[in-house]
Amino acid sequence: MQIFRNGDKGTQVANIHNSRTRYSDFLNYKANLLCCSELLLLFQSVDSILQEFTIFRLPHIATALALAGSLALFAVPAAASDLPSQPVLTLAAAQQILTAAQTKAQTAGWPCVIAVVDNAGLPILLARMDNAAVPAGVELAPGKARTAALFRRPSGALEDAINGTRPAAITAQGFVLLRGGFPIIVNGHTVGAVGVSADTPQHDEEIAQAGLAAFN
Repeated sequence: MQIFRNGDKGTQVANIHNSRTRYSDFLNYKANLLCCSELLLLFQSVDSILQEFTIFRLPHIATALALAGSLALFAVPAAASDLPSQPVLTLAAAQQILTAAQTKAQTAGWPCVIAVVDNAGLPILLARMDNAAVPAGVELAPGKARTAALFRRPSGALEDAINGTRPAAITAQGFVLLRGGFPIIVNGHTVGAVGVSADTPQHDEEIAQAGLAAFN
């Protein structure tokens, strides 16, 4: 039997405890070293991926961004100031034309129907004077005005074409190819037209021209 003195026994216990602590620290160090190695491998992998992305992907991304920028440039809507503008025939102007034409018809004793339309041939005003010579004028006058507005010329020019070198003009369906319709032109733009249906083609034109003269 081995006998330990109190002092020797305490020393031996302390040595065992220190050995265990050092061994535990060694295990922790080894584990930390392993983690560092794994992290290093991970960083190397990420760096490799980034290099590949930069070399092979970045040019494609730059091309895509340039293309997107070009498309966005073309997609920008035009500003209102860039769009062309033209005058519009107002109700007040249409009333001025109709009043002058009606005054001419009353003075001359040619009761008639007078119509004023916009540049699309849509009616703005229609007046049938008392005792109008041709009741059908409520359809003929706006028809003449619409024809003049959409053909951008007097309706009499189409009547002349039919009676002259271009009889095929009569095939223009939906239009009144008779004298009495004149376009209303402002700064080179057709803003509307006036049409008249009285007792004769000559009177139709005189009444319509009187209305245009008051406007111009």
